[in-house]
Amino acid sequence: MSIPPWEFHVLNLKTSNAESVGIVKFHHSLGDGMSLMSLLLACSRKTSDPNALPTIAATTKKHQKSNDKGWWFIGSGFWYMIRFIFINFVEVFKFVLTLCFLRDTKSDLSSESVDEIQPKKVIHRIINFDDVKLVKNIMQMKVNDVLLGMTQAGLSRYLSRKYDEDTTTEKKKVLDRIHLRGTVAKRILLYSLEAFNFYGIIKLTMKFFGEKVVQAISKRLFDHTTLTYLNVMGPDKEISIFDQPISYLAASALTGSQVLNIHFVSYVNKLTISLAVDATVIPDPHRLCDDLVESLNIIKSTALEKFRIS
Repeated sequence: MSIPPWEFHVLNLKTSNAESVGIVKFHHSLGDGMSLMSLLLACSRKTSDPNALPTIAATTKKHQKSNDKGWWFIGSGFWYMIRFIFINFVEVFKFVLTLCFLRDTKSDLSSESVDEIQPKKVIHRIINFDDVKLVKNIMQMKVNDVLLGMTQAGLSRYLSRKYDEDTTTEKKKVLDRIHLRGTVAKRILLYSLEAFNFYGIIKLTMKFFGEKVVQAISKRLFDHTTLTYLNVMGPDKEISIFDQPISYLAASALTGSQVLNIHFVSYVNKLTISLAVDATVIPDPHRLCDDLVESLNIIKSTALEKFRIS
């Protein structure tokens, strides 16, 4: 309790991306990714207008024409409720199964359960955010869909190479039936209340059984899954803090017993991929990051080919 819940360091070292590096470490009790991003925006100003607060890019939604709105509402409203109930039932059922016995396949991305959080090695890579937007627009999906596909493909490439390098026949067979899942610190999906259901379960457990039981539930959830995944939208315009222009933003969470945390943060036309890994299990995080970037390039090439054919 004597240690402050935040630290701030400035490393006056020139890198390939910036003249110096600022490192801020927050305790998670101070807020989640979006609230901390809001705090950053409140402390910064637009580079183009030093008196203006920065903003985050907002997504626009298509609206139905007024003459079709009535029938559209009746038809889609019923289907919406059916999907809403079904998806929430499935999500809660999967959550209970995970707490009870459902566990990810043991692989080169997992380790044995430990009582203490292991030290993490953090790396990051900056790529062009416009590539992600291009795939999003061509495939008519969301940014999160592209990032999830990129993550899944990158992990598949990494594990395939690992198992190809191993000459053990039994180990190669594992790749065909491998099952990996990720936890999300806060997730609000269309037709889903999983985050609210989880919060309700934790709140009731805390009230009736206490903090130790809540800790046991959280630890079991992390132990039964492989990685933590999160993406946060950053400013859509260049910003500065105390008149110092910001070149890029990177974020990571050093929580949970998983050996891999993957975080994406956007900033203007840049996207930062941050990996926090247990180096004893993943000794080559840069190689894993290469696989993520290469997967995006393959998805982009395929999307452009589809666009040309169409």
